[in-house]
Amino acid sequence: MSNERRPVGEKMGNAGPRTLFIDSIEEGVARLVEGKEASHAFPAGLLPAGAVEGTWIEVSVRAVPAPAKAEDPAALRKRLGKSDPGGDFSL
Repeated sequence: MSNERRPVGEKMGNAGPRTLFIDSIEEGVARLVEGKEASHAFPAGLLPAGAVEGTWIEVSVRAVPAPAKAEDPAALRKRLGKSDPGGDFSL
């Protein structure tokens, strides 16, 4: 795996506004459906107020500068990775 940093748009395609359908919400995870086949797991706590199963929502994502007092990205990733034992996992 390369450590080369690329803009998110190059990795994940267009992250502009997308209209998604909330198919289900279970155990704090919403299943958002896009198109005929694509679905995405999304934290239900981040859904807009009033959004329930059967609601259409618009979602857009963009990169922003780090907050003024943010931890260095490399240090943050190292700290977050300390609790990851690595290796395979079972679902």
